[in-house]
This record gives sequence, structure tokens and C-alpha cells, in this order.
Amino acid sequence: MKSVLNVLKDYDSDQQFPVYGFGGKIPGSEVSDCFALNGDIYDPECQGTEEVLKVYSNYLKKGKLWGPTNFSKVINQVNNFCRHSELEISQRNQKFQILLIITDGVITDFDATCDEIV
Repeated sequence: MKSVLNVLKDYDSDQQFPVYGFGGKIPGSEVSDCFALNGDIYDPECQGTEEVLKVYSNYLKKGKLWGPTNFSKVINQVNNFCRHSELEISQRNQKFQILLIITDGVITDFDATCDEIV
């Protein structure tokens, strides 16, 4: 996973990565299809790839991976993040986002996921 993150860091000038989990259960809460791995849903960004790995590792120590595997809420969250960007988008000032989803499960909300992508 570290090598994948190292490729992504070259595409992000400020090295701020919003990191979400899905299909997880944190002690004392219900299963969630979209939660900030750093614990702050209002500011889910991690500074650099090392912090991404750290918050993921910390989650695995206290939380549990849980099914089903639903992507639509995470994709919706990322879409909202992109829509509310402060940068003006124009022909001269183009912007793109990369969404990396790492999973070991089969998508169980395939239709809803496709609806979010379009």
C-alpha cells in the first residue's frame, strides 16, 4: 500500500489527503459506510502519506472491518468535497481529483455506486 500512496503523492501539491473508511465499526458506534479515518469528519485530511498509513493502522487497532462493502456514500462524500472546492475552475485553471479505493470485498451497492459516479 505504501508504494501506491507514494505514486499518488506526486499528484498533490499540498500533500493533504482526505482519508475515509467504509464498511467499518468503531467501538461504541454502529457500522458506517463513510467515516473519517482520522476521527474528524469535518476535516478528514491527513498530512502526507505517512500520516495516511498511521491513521489506517490506528483504526485497525481499535476498529473492525465490517461488511457489506458499500462505496456509494464514500463516493458521494468525495463528490461533495470536490463540488465545494474554493478554486475557480476554468479552461486555464483545470482541476482533477483522484479517488483511490482499497478493498478486499465485492461491491454490494453496485447500482448506487454507479449512480454516484455519473
